[in-house]
Amino acid sequence: LIATLFSTGLAAAGVKAADEVEGAEMPINQVELGIGSVSDDAWTFGRYNGLNTQGPYLIGDIYTQDINEDGEYWNVRGTNLGLESRYFRLESGTQGKTDFFFEFDQQPNYINNTGQTPYQGSGGTQLLLPPGYIPPPPNTNINPYLQPLEFQTERQRVGAGLDITLKNSWSVDVGFRHEPKNGTNQTGSAIVTDSALTGIIRTVSGALIAEPIDYETDQVNAAFRYAKDKAQFAFEYHGSTFKNADESLFWQDYYRTTQFGSMALPPDNQMHQLSFNGGYQFSPKYHLTGALSISNSTQNQDFQPYNVPTIPTSNPLPRDSLDGEVLQANAQLRFTYRPSSKFRLAANYRYDNRDNQTDVDSWIGTVADGLPTYNYDNSPLSYEHNQLELIGNWRTGSKSNLRFGYEYDLMYREYATLTGSENSDNEENKLFAKFKMQPGMAWNLAVYGEVSDRSLNNYDPPPDENSLMVPFYVAERQREQLGALVEYMPSQAWSFGARAEYNMDDYDEALLGLVEAETPSFTLDATYHPNKDVNTYVYYTREQAKSKQKGSATTAGTVTTNAWQGDFDDTMDTFGLGGKWARLVGNWDLGLDFTFNKSKGKIDILDVGTSTTNSYPDLKTELASVKLWAQYHQGKNLVYRISYWYEDYDADNWAVDELGATSLINQPPPAPAPGTTNYLLTGEDTMDYVAHVIGISVVYKFQ
Repeated sequence: LIATLFSTGLAAAGVKAADEVEGAEMPINQVELGIGSVSDDAWTFGRYNGLNTQGPYLIGDIYTQDINEDGEYWNVRGTNLGLESRYFRLESGTQGKTDFFFEFDQQPNYINNTGQTPYQGSGGTQLLLPPGYIPPPPNTNINPYLQPLEFQTERQRVGAGLDITLKNSWSVDVGFRHEPKNGTNQTGSAIVTDSALTGIIRTVSGALIAEPIDYETDQVNAAFRYAKDKAQFAFEYHGSTFKNADESLFWQDYYRTTQFGSMALPPDNQMHQLSFNGGYQFSPKYHLTGALSISNSTQNQDFQPYNVPTIPTSNPLPRDSLDGEVLQANAQLRFTYRPSSKFRLAANYRYDNRDNQTDVDSWIGTVADGLPTYNYDNSPLSYEHNQLELIGNWRTGSKSNLRFGYEYDLMYREYATLTGSENSDNEENKLFAKFKMQPGMAWNLAVYGEVSDRSLNNYDPPPDENSLMVPFYVAERQREQLGALVEYMPSQAWSFGARAEYNMDDYDEALLGLVEAETPSFTLDATYHPNKDVNTYVYYTREQAKSKQKGSATTAGTVTTNAWQGDFDDTMDTFGLGGKWARLVGNWDLGLDFTFNKSKGKIDILDVGTSTTNSYPDLKTELASVKLWAQYHQGKNLVYRISYWYEDYDADNWAVDELGATSLINQPPPAPAPGTTNYLLTGEDTMDYVAHVIGISVVYKFQ
């Protein structure tokens, strides 16, 4: 963002300039124009801001507005107009009567530009190998066939809307948004190379390939609202449609060139929702608010054929498309009671109901275009979710406050089958509290905590999953949270703060999968703000994410081998300091923002049978960022700005480093064995970079 390029303090500088103009009541209109330059190509640095390529770019920002004595107004706001992360909004109307807006928002996503692939046609729906291609075996080197491959997407959002205020406290507003998204991303593919095996575990050849992105999303919103002293309510409609120009992706197997594979891409779908929300103030003591919505979601894109030679044409698909339909209803109700100035009680209730009306059929299962495995039924998920929360807020003294509450959560899930349905439910009880006090004018203290317990009833794993595996989001869980906050402000100029928090999730009944997760963290910060011209800060944060997982390996889907346990420990340290000094020397403003982030990820794998531990190499990242800026005020209307941004990013990732496109291709191929795989990668590099950005611009301010 342009504002980020120069400093976080530029907005404050603009406000200060407005204060200096006599009688100024509205922000000063301003236009900024200049030129910047990026030192090197760095896709990670410019992933979302558009500063990914070496060379100059245009600095262009605008903010202007006008309002007359009749309340007629307009304003224009544009940021990053010279970059691919540009934003523009035009708004016009009459205060209290009409409001119209038009906006455009563009967002790039530069993922990686160091990939390689032998496939021709990347970005399209057919990926074929080049003429003369000789696969392994007998070829032991396919590097000559590799060509550059880039992964990037871009979305552009165009929106417009109109709000009309009618008489008698009524208003109507409508809005529309159109969003195309285009580019290329990465996906995985696999084709069975040996048909002698049965079950899920097969000998396959796999490849990372380019997936085309050619989406269009349209959204429509309309609302009819009423607002008066004691009552407010609204009737609303929201509609969304998604279209994918590409239905499927087809590729040639790099290992057995006579074989081909295909996969379906995200299907077209749509959703329509009607809702009502409102509130009523019965008296100063009683207040009621609520919301109700119903929606219908459908997806009816044609299925691909089996396209597997081993499945006879006499076994057609059960139906031509999913013909999927989901009806959803949501209701929320909040009642607030305030019997005195010291005590307030709130009751919240939420109800969600998902009715998945998609038909159930029996399908022939295949693995990667190989032999049929077994017949299986699709099992549409429906659920009913009830949540009740009671919250009390009690002023225990003139300088202390206690917030406490209880929450009950019941989730009932139902999977439809050909013979009936399979049900399970989660029940969770939670208690929470937060106590705040101000022992002195300079101190603010707070402690808070939460405990919850979730149970699971009647869970039956799907037939193709390990019977001991329970997904973490439904597994029985005990959760604890404890935190504290201290703030100290010895004077108007100085402030200090410290925060610590500890979270623990314990899945003590889990035999496989996630069994424990904890996330301790703490932050220290200080600010110095002696007057309106000086504002400085410094902070340090440490966060940890620790977890344990249990698992077991299988061969041919039947034999369980030694169990294992994975211990994961991620640590992140962040340090920052900076400030803004207005009129530091004459008419000069100066600013500094410095950030340093360092992270380390450790993974240890314990073989339970042999009690031996093997460790993966540590995952490491370091990021140092420095932003310096200065601006000179020439009178009230003209400001000259200069900025410098330095950023250095370094990463060590064993899953990427030194892995070329052909690193996982076996030469020569081994004898067929369960799970044997030859995999063609895209060979991306870790996106380390050092970037320097310089910018010079002129800002003109006017009334």
